[in-house]
Amino acid sequence: MDAPPGAAPQNTWTHITGTYDGPTSKTLRLYINGVLVGTHIADPGMETPPTGQDLFIGIRNGGGVTLQGPFQGLIDEVEVFDHALTDGEVAAIYTAGGAGKCRTCTSAPGGMISWWKAEGDAQDSEDGNNGTLQGGATFAAGEVGSAFTFPNSNSEVLVPDNSSLNQQTLTIDAWITATPLSCEACAAIIAAKTDSNGGGTPTTGYEFGIRQTGKLVFDLNGGAGGAEVFGNANVTDGIPHHVAVTYDGAIMTLYVDGQLDNQQAVVTTIGYNAGDPLIIGNRQSNTAFTVSWPGFIDELEVFGRALSQSEV
Repeated sequence: MDAPPGAAPQNTWTHITGTYDGPTSKTLRLYINGVLVGTHIADPGMETPPTGQDLFIGIRNGGGVTLQGPFQGLIDEVEVFDHALTDGEVAAIYTAGGAGKCRTCTSAPGGMISWWKAEGDAQDSEDGNNGTLQGGATFAAGEVGSAFTFPNSNSEVLVPDNSSLNQQTLTIDAWITATPLSCEACAAIIAAKTDSNGGGTPTTGYEFGIRQTGKLVFDLNGGAGGAEVFGNANVTDGIPHHVAVTYDGAIMTLYVDGQLDNQQAVVTTIGYNAGDPLIIGNRQSNTAFTVSWPGFIDELEVFGRALSQSEV
């Protein structure tokens, strides 16, 4: 089975995947950059690959001791799985790039409360703070696999109230993309847990998002007593950024791509109301969700302590 001409151009990195599902349907599939480009039913007598053969990378066994056709280029990240990957699994590996095939990733820092991976659902991979998709919220390719996206003004992920999310010191981080907001004097929210269900400015909890300027903003108790910090870097350029906020009880800190973006010294007690949910990807105003996140949100995490910059 051959790919279409030009599918893997010279001097350009190309992700190539071949699968075979064996006795299931005896079908070979070829993928280029995560997209299926061809299928073929195994020829009679060739349904079962021969055993006792060496595996060669970058050259083929021409029979006996003869090696033929050395590969003219670079080969990287070769993997062999014990089953035929699905179309979605192949696409996820391609979309995630190196991040989707990490073998030596550092373990997550301690103190994690919740982790929403957005891999086709809104489940909390760390604890039981599972969310539900609302208003047409869905999934698209993210930084690692898939991510939450919010196509409608009322799209969001709703996580029911849980005291585990009501922390006095905390960290929130995520991978995001964002495009410029078209509204004036508005904000889009990555994550918020406030009392603004009735509209107006919140007076409890926390909000983390961007302003119309395209810069990050993080506030506690609606910014009362100066409990808010504004970022300096514009993240509405449509490319993935890792963003994080921390509060250690004395300093509110913003990070963009692991670098300190801004800080604000403030000592406050974060108030929480029973029943207020955590909202991902939207904010409430006048009892309605009105400004949805203009991009994707992926790998959202909440910690019960302020991570250090090296941990971020």
